[in-house]
Amino acid sequence: GGIPTQLVTVEKIGEKKEEGEDGVQSGAGTENNDGLELTADILVTDDDETFIFMIKKTLRKLGNSHGVNLNIDVASNGQEALHKIVDEKSKYAVVTMDKEMGTEMDGIETVKRMRDAGYDGCVVGVSASDHTGGFSSVGADKALLKGPALVKKVYSMIVEKKLEAEKKTSKCSDDQSTGDKPQSPADVENDAKEATVEATS
Repeated sequence: GGIPTQLVTVEKIGEKKEEGEDGVQSGAGTENNDGLELTADILVTDDDETFIFMIKKTLRKLGNSHGVNLNIDVASNGQEALHKIVDEKSKYAVVTMDKEMGTEMDGIETVKRMRDAGYDGCVVGVSASDHTGGFSSVGADKALLKGPALVKKVYSMIVEKKLEAEKKTSKCSDDQSTGDKPQSPADVENDAKEATVEATS
């Protein structure tokens, strides 16, 4: 089964154009050449290349199923993320930040420096262990565990952030507070798991 169209209220932006199961685009651009109604930028900060591959491919599959074009940028450590955000002044719908990246600056310290530099975008702390504590104290909007549910939640945040940007608000949320509600959590999560399996196969 495909991803339920209720997951993203793209009808608020424009009429959805149907795409096939194999309509995953290898690249991401800002032009809507394929009828994509919504474009969002995301920064994935992680030193695990397998995780990066999985989340990029799965997010693009989810996005293309709903006419959402995702420009996915990658930073392999905190320093790279800070360079993009602080030095290059890049602004993302969502930034994911791995807690432990094997460098002198962990994810929590990176988020702290981002906030100290004035970055007010949506930041999601990510951890492979049960220890996600510390992110909220430095200004992260959410702290999530790596797993099948992570991609679905991050995707929902991306779309919610973009829809709210249209209304000139700044609240970061992983639930759809406007428009149509998604199908039952079990149905949505199952679809996200299916996309994750396809991405890793």
